[in-house]
Amino acid sequence: MQPKIARVDINITSKTYKTVIYGSKPIRDLCMKEQTWYSGKESYKYIDRLLYSGERSLRIISPFISAYYAKRLYRIARRKQVYIITSKAAARDEKESKKLFYSPSPRLSVIAYLALLSLIIAALGLYPFFLITVLLLCIAIFMRIRSTNTKLHVKIVRSDFIHEKLYISDTTAITGSANLTYPGTHKNIESISITRNPEDIKRFRRHFDGLWRAYRGQ
Repeated sequence: MQPKIARVDINITSKTYKTVIYGSKPIRDLCMKEQTWYSGKESYKYIDRLLYSGERSLRIISPFISAYYAKRLYRIARRKQVYIITSKAAARDEKESKKLFYSPSPRLSVIAYLALLSLIIAALGLYPFFLITVLLLCIAIFMRIRSTNTKLHVKIVRSDFIHEKLYISDTTAITGSANLTYPGTHKNIESISITRNPEDIKRFRRHFDGLWRAYRGQ
């Protein structure tokens, strides 16, 4: 038997409170003219929209960033500036995330090993492998340049534990309890506030830039 779905809208001055109850699991939205408050298991609907927006820059503060989002941020940084402040947190995916941020891609490593193997074979007198080595090295160099030619800037704060979660684009800012991990945006009940108020966004950007400067040496 399907649980009943009930919806209640209550208008109070300029604010609209919307409560959706699915079984015993409430998902709440507080919608205002330039601000939305959300609580539930689907924070990704707001956070992913901000990440993939066509705007020029992205600023993120999250103590935990899983490999799921690290891969996506790496791709997003090919087309716009991405600044990330994170902590050296004891999370399961943190090491994988650091590898994605700072290490060559696995495909590049495989090509490099193949080039080395071809060079060894060519040294044994099988000269056709020399041409293969040159080709593989050219591909590896191209991929290395491509992998480092991103607009991704990551600051890992080691002296303090930054527990704040903040996501800022050019026209939207999100703050709340959701970490940039798959469970944090898809499974956990999290509370986030979404603002499109220009003054709020400027204030959040100043706050982010201040933290970035404060941990300049890290």
